[in-house]
Amino acid sequence: MNPDLTNQSHGQKFVQAAIDFIRKQGFQHIRLVVATYNERAIKVYERCGFKEADYEWILAGDVLEEFVIIEYGVENR
Repeated sequence: MNPDLTNQSHGQKFVQAAIDFIRKQGFQHIRLVVATYNERAIKVYERCGFKEADYEWILAGDVLEEFVIIEYGVENR
């Protein structure tokens, strides 16, 4: 996101719109994989109801990075 637009709840609104769209498509579950260093994104997802489910290491190019798997149950809304 453009740094000029941060801290205005745009990320949370975008995630909520995505959740609503996915629910309308008939899906019951959302799973995302997010780099653990992306703390701001993780906080936005958590504010929208996502829960940490697991962690895994993924080779990104030639660097081993830690990722968090976060999940959201659409049926719980």
